[in-house]
Amino acid sequence: MMYTNEKPIRLKQEVLCSQSELLKHVKEVLVKEDIKTAEVYDAKRGELHYTSETLRKKFNLAFPQIVVKSGLYDLNNHLKYIPREIIYEQLNYEFNRIGSTRKNVYNTKRNKGRFPYSDTLKIRLNQSWPEIFFCCKQLIEVKKYDGISRELLRHEYTMISKKLGRAATMRELTDQTKFSLDIYRQYFSTIKKLREKCGFRHDYKGGKKPIELSTCKKELVRIYKKHNRRLTYNELKQESTISLSTLFRRFETTKINVIWEKIEDYM
Repeated sequence: MMYTNEKPIRLKQEVLCSQSELLKHVKEVLVKEDIKTAEVYDAKRGELHYTSETLRKKFNLAFPQIVVKSGLYDLNNHLKYIPREIIYEQLNYEFNRIGSTRKNVYNTKRNKGRFPYSDTLKIRLNQSWPEIFFCCKQLIEVKKYDGISRELLRHEYTMISKKLGRAATMRELTDQTKFSLDIYRQYFSTIKKLREKCGFRHDYKGGKKPIELSTCKKELVRIYKKHNRRLTYNELKQESTISLSTLFRRFETTKINVIWEKIEDYM
C-alpha cells in the first residue's frame, strides 16, 4: 500500500488517517515527552504509535525531517533539516526573548537546549554573524507589510500632502505617518517614486540616482545567463554589482528563490 498525502494511513489502532493527521499524532508524542531523537521516541512512544523506522518508511524521510515536518523546530538538534527562513524566524524569537542580537549575549543567554552556538549557525548558513542578523532583520521587515497595501500608503501620503498644500517631505512623512518610513521604502523605494505614484512632480536635482527595478532585473538576467542557473544567497552576494539589500527592496521579498522565479518569468 502506498502512503501519500492523498491516501490514508492506518494507525496501530486500525484507524485510517491522512499524513497530516498522522503528523499531528506524532507531534503530540514529541511535545509531551520532549523528544529530540529517534531512539528516545522509540523508548517513549507507547504501544499505540508507530516505531521511528516505520514512520521513516511511511514518510520516506529521516526522523529529524519528520520532526521538522510536524512543525517542531529544534535548531540545536535538527539544524541542517530546517529551511533558512524558519531558522531566521526562530532566531528572531530568541533575540526578542533575550533582548539582544549581540553574538556574545546570544551565546551566553540562549536556550541551550534548542539553539546552537553562534559558530554552528555560521557554518550551517555559511554566513557571518552580521549577515545572519541582517537576514533576520529583513524577515521582520517583510512581515510588517502583511495587510498593508500600496493603495493604503498612497492614500495616507496624499492626505498628509493635502493638509500641507504640497508634496510632503520625507521628514514630514516620518512625523505624520501611522506606519513607518521602512514600509514606504519597501513599496516605493524612494520619495521620488512615491510622489510620482501620488500624482506629484519631482524634479531630480542630482546626486547618486537610485537603482531602479529594471536595472536589478537586467543585472540578475546577466548573472543567470552567465551561470545558466540560479545562484545561492552567498554566490549572488559575491557576483552581483547590486547589493542584496537593494534587491530585496526592489523585489519586495527576502526570498532568493522568489526573486529568481520573477527573473525566469521576466526572461
